[in-house]
Amino acid sequence: MSFDAGDGWFSASREPMEAVGYNAASEIWMWISKDSYASAASIDPRAEPPRPGPCPAGVVVPADTVTAFFDRLGITVRLEPDVECAGPDIWSKLAILVDGRPVTGLQASAIVDANGSVSYGHGPLVGFEPHVEVPLAPVEEVLRRLVHGPGVVSGYSGCPGPCELSTRGAETGLAVATVGGVGQYDHLPAGVVFEATRQYLLPAVRIIGAGSPDRPLGFTSAVLTVSSSVLVDDPTQSPAAAQADRTSESVGPACSGEGALYLAVCVSATETAPGAPVLFTVGGDLLPLMGCHPEFTLDTGDGAPLRSFAPPWGTQLTGRVAHTYDDPGQYTVTVRSATGCPGPLTSEPGDIFDVYDVSETIVVTVRP
Repeated sequence: MSFDAGDGWFSASREPMEAVGYNAASEIWMWISKDSYASAASIDPRAEPPRPGPCPAGVVVPADTVTAFFDRLGITVRLEPDVECAGPDIWSKLAILVDGRPVTGLQASAIVDANGSVSYGHGPLVGFEPHVEVPLAPVEEVLRRLVHGPGVVSGYSGCPGPCELSTRGAETGLAVATVGGVGQYDHLPAGVVFEATRQYLLPAVRIIGAGSPDRPLGFTSAVLTVSSSVLVDDPTQSPAAAQADRTSESVGPACSGEGALYLAVCVSATETAPGAPVLFTVGGDLLPLMGCHPEFTLDTGDGAPLRSFAPPWGTQLTGRVAHTYDDPGQYTVTVRSATGCPGPLTSEPGDIFDVYDVSETIVVTVRP
């Protein structure tokens, strides 16, 4: 869909599936100025276009021009430090603000031409559901999520592993959480559910991960700061999840997993007492073959029934379960992901056509 806005053209399009993990909006809008379009059309198609790269010294993005362009669309933005240049054009990535808070999970950008005018802009087409006021998690639990995860909400380009996250430069903001649908989400409830997609903005700490050669300024991500009583899959576990938050620890080997086929299990405290709840956070990809019966389960190691997650095909999930141990001892907790296909396992996991059965474990000690 597109239309003429007088000095340029607006268009709307659907993001490809591989991009949805980095941008919570599956539909985006784009604007290109008529001058920019005419200039692009006049370039010899055989010529090598200038590639974006570091800007020359002294180049400054005209922030007022960029923010004014988005203001006319009813969108409040803030320039990010991630700026590149391609010939005379300045490419700037933008943080979308809601009530003055930066939102992780949505992306916008603008290109400023040699005349100092916005020649291109793009942003999300998304609507959010109103939600009730939510309680916040204690600081120690938020730090545990930051240090150990899983449950980091991807920003513009995610934070590929190994990726070092830091509270340096962190700020309070908002992050997109999604119920239903298919894709890379952190859910309310955390487990994937079969229903129409709905999206919410939740309080979060916005953080910058360590950079890489192709993105030296780092990767924007976020850790939700809401109480686990809101995020836990089973609403009847909300009181236990809130109690687990209050006894959370950010030290020790509290997380196990990763690998080619992402799979992880984390615990809010590796040592606990009988009757004191702990919170397990599981994360992983589920890439089953057609006609198979995928399995994604959590075994708490004490004989309690398996907790089963049943996301649709091609989904990355984050699930949270509160659990209480009755007796002292050491318990091996296992998260398992399998395609559930008949026949022998095939090559290394991580490819959509593999038949796999993988697991990760972590030990919880219950002191007398």
